[in-house]
Amino acid sequence: MTIVTLSSCASPEQRLKERGEKLERFASNAVKHLFDRDPKTYRQSVAALMREELDDGTIDKLQASGNLPEPGLEEMKVVSDAEDKKTSNTVEVKSAKAVAGKVKQDVVPIQVNGDVVNLQDGVKKNEQPFSLEVDCKLTDAMEGYPRVVAIRGLENFTATSIKPTEANSNTKVSAPPSAANRKRKIRRG
Repeated sequence: MTIVTLSSCASPEQRLKERGEKLERFASNAVKHLFDRDPKTYRQSVAALMREELDDGTIDKLQASGNLPEPGLEEMKVVSDAEDKKTSNTVEVKSAKAVAGKVKQDVVPIQVNGDVVNLQDGVKKNEQPFSLEVDCKLTDAMEGYPRVVAIRGLENFTATSIKPTEANSNTKVSAPPSAANRKRKIRRG
């Protein structure tokens, strides 16, 4: 029995092109999973991110910034809130392109652009464009399974946040003055 692999017959240029395309598809899927807020698919998207797509450092950073839930209760709350409010979304990736000249490296930046379409009761509520740079790592030791090691551009995008949002600009909220702002008299004896 003879097994022939096509990749060994490909030219170095063809292998680089295939590598770039693979990383572009991977980054595109990771971004779709990151922005997913559809209660029907949210848990699967989070599982894919945490088990297959993000490295540990990226998971920690995204959780700290509120862009990825802690497993368990936070994850269930996102689904429950979306079901209660009858909200969901779709993620449309318009382009995913490897930064020119970087495909040979172990870490390849991929520019991913698109829109998150937010829905309420199945009707389009708004559309939010995004532009992210996703660093994907793929080495020979990784046996063809890339990982996202960094994402830049999320700081300007609010659709992914799982933390409570700030009050609406039309709503005035006044908080009691904090103790830190009051002058205190210290008696010394």
